[in-house]
Amino acid sequence: MPLHALFDTTVLISAFLRPQGVAGVLLDAARQQLYPCSLCEDIVVEVARALAYPHIQERYRYSPDDSRAFCEALRASFPLALPSPTVVSISRDPGDDIILACAVAAAATHLVTRDKDLLVIGTYEGITILSPEAFIALLRAAHLLP
Repeated sequence: MPLHALFDTTVLISAFLRPQGVAGVLLDAARQQLYPCSLCEDIVVEVARALAYPHIQERYRYSPDDSRAFCEALRASFPLALPSPTVVSISRDPGDDIILACAVAAAATHLVTRDKDLLVIGTYEGITILSPEAFIALLRAAHLLP
């Protein structure tokens, strides 16, 4: 089965804040269509909300225009899956259940996250939940990344 990723909020924020880091490399490779990746509007909205926090803006020194442009580029670069309005309680953090619903709606094979509440689940409806570091290792083993 081919790989199809869905990145959660934590990975997208990491990619924005540190484009040269693992999450940034993964996002760039997905933009280059080295492997399929989908997003979800709910996730992009959460990214925008988190990047609007003043303490994060001050620490990483970016403007509101920078974060808006990033979110618009995400919307333009990837298919946006629509999660089912019925979200079953799976995660120990109920706020994470929408991420699982997005992964299912996107027909993702892999949910890439740094969220411990999601990582502890391991797999959900055939979707492997793993860290960016584990996912990049998988892509390299499949010769999709150098």
